[in-house]
Amino acid sequence: MVDPDRHRKVVNIDDPHAPFFIEQGNPEVPVVTFAMENKNIDVHPLKFALSLFEMQVLDNTPHGILEISSGLLGRHNIYNILAAVAVGIAVGAPLEDIVREIEEVDAVPGRCELIDEEQAFGVIMDYAPARELAPKRIITLIGCPVETDQGKRPMMAKIATDKSEVTFLTSDNPKTEDPLDILDDMLAGVRWSRWTMQDYLKYGENDYYPPLPNGHQLFLHDIRRVAVCCVVAMGEEGDMVVIAGKGHEIYQIEGDKKEFFDDCEECREALQYVDELHQAGIDTSEFPWR
Repeated sequence: MVDPDRHRKVVNIDDPHAPFFIEQGNPEVPVVTFAMENKNIDVHPLKFALSLFEMQVLDNTPHGILEISSGLLGRHNIYNILAAVAVGIAVGAPLEDIVREIEEVDAVPGRCELIDEEQAFGVIMDYAPARELAPKRIITLIGCPVETDQGKRPMMAKIATDKSEVTFLTSDNPKTEDPLDILDDMLAGVRWSRWTMQDYLKYGENDYYPPLPNGHQLFLHDIRRVAVCCVVAMGEEGDMVVIAGKGHEIYQIEGDKKEFFDDCEECREALQYVDELHQAGIDTSEFPWR
């Protein structure tokens, strides 16, 4: 702002670095605070509800209570909404304008983006490998690009299999590296699993993949298009299918070839095809799906 009298600092008090940010700049500038955990601040949620398709947030502010409905998903977006409300309060925007502008925000492509083809379960495209959601069952597809530090590959697979009831490992821009070698690196991180890539290939020949000791299921396929179809086909009412890793990227690099590949487009096509199968009386919930 040009007018020094209207300068404000907007700070997330839940952030451990909040005191540092507050101390920056002119100490006379008023601070507008927001948080989820700390209730003794300017903007905080009195309550909120997350679902597979939207969120409802009841925000307390110094000027009144705001009821906000948003198509943004995940707990992290509650923080984003609180930050937007705090900025609105800081600049003196009318409460009704704050609510309207927040509710009109669409999801950023590839960032916790909901794919809706009127299916009975949620499908989310995300660039990050994990978000906080609250479905009946999480089905996660994840791959590691060739640039990924080999030490991170087992860690990413471990997190996915710990947090998701169903995990599907696949390729993601393998470039000149053998996709099966990348999957083998990821498989090494699966907790309690002593299976090798060769074990999985053997199980796949018999169309049987035994569950992990924690009861979760793990599948893999080196062709990403097939993997996307599989996870979509496995979705049931109340599930959340998470297609992680690519997000907004619309290409797949294999060898020296860079070809168009859009996870969002692949999901929509798979959902439409699976719906046709369901209408024909075909159950696609059990892997393997062809």
